[in-house]
Amino acid sequence: MYTPCACRISVFRLPSSVPTCYRYVKAMKLGLSQLVCALTVCAALLQVSVSSASAEDEVMTTTSRVAAFSVRSPSVQRGYFPAGAKLEIVKKRSDGMVRVRFETSDGKVIEGLCRATDLGMYDHLASTATETVVAPETPVSGFQYEDREWLEGYEGYKDASRLQSRYEVPILIYFHAEWNEECELLWDELLDSKDFKKKGKCFIKVRIDPCRDKSEGRVARDYRVRRFPTLLVIDRRNADPRRIDLSYWSFGKLRTMKVDDAFAEVMGVRQAEEAGGGQSGEQ
Repeated sequence: MYTPCACRISVFRLPSSVPTCYRYVKAMKLGLSQLVCALTVCAALLQVSVSSASAEDEVMTTTSRVAAFSVRSPSVQRGYFPAGAKLEIVKKRSDGMVRVRFETSDGKVIEGLCRATDLGMYDHLASTATETVVAPETPVSGFQYEDREWLEGYEGYKDASRLQSRYEVPILIYFHAEWNEECELLWDELLDSKDFKKKGKCFIKVRIDPCRDKSEGRVARDYRVRRFPTLLVIDRRNADPRRIDLSYWSFGKLRTMKVDDAFAEVMGVRQAEEAGGGQSGEQ
């Protein structure tokens, strides 16, 4: 009476390769039927091992830049992973975020969090739908927008819309043209200055050149931009754009606002103060 195959296999450590499987089978002097059964089981075990290893070592390449958030709580945006970056998936979390690992060109390894939707992992979101999940498109308490740099072009405009949906902060859209001297002065003396970017890290900034690309031109037409430079502020999702001016003419010379005044203009503080002053005067 032969011992069942499952019992015979359980007496040795699970093999890790096909040659090892063969050596175990030969050493145990199995019969033909048991040999077939043993090899089938070993092949299944090897397939599971390979699939689990590939899941752990999953690497994906980004098609566009992806927002990167800090791993420590509360998570805040620290920058972007560039387009074409190879991100190693470390862990898929139940809150719609994915922990990734990225190696820079100089060999430095960085770990951060990305939104599953930004990485196109909609299947992962569906698999965690039964749990208490905060959708990445909705505002998340404890998350605070903080980025000094400008987003660029049509892709930057789309990123800005997604970021506003998440953080509920204003968007400043700067329509410009490279050949326009007023745009050049406004950019060099104010918008691209360290002081303005430091002060304005709490709102989203995107720069669009309608003359550079058809998609950027379409955005300008949607907002009925007729001159350069044009600055629009979208205070919240689905709000009507608010046109502002951060430069003015004085004695025949174009000048820019001071950083604090420009910040107040973007955030609507000056507008609120003027409205409040008008109401108090009427009373």
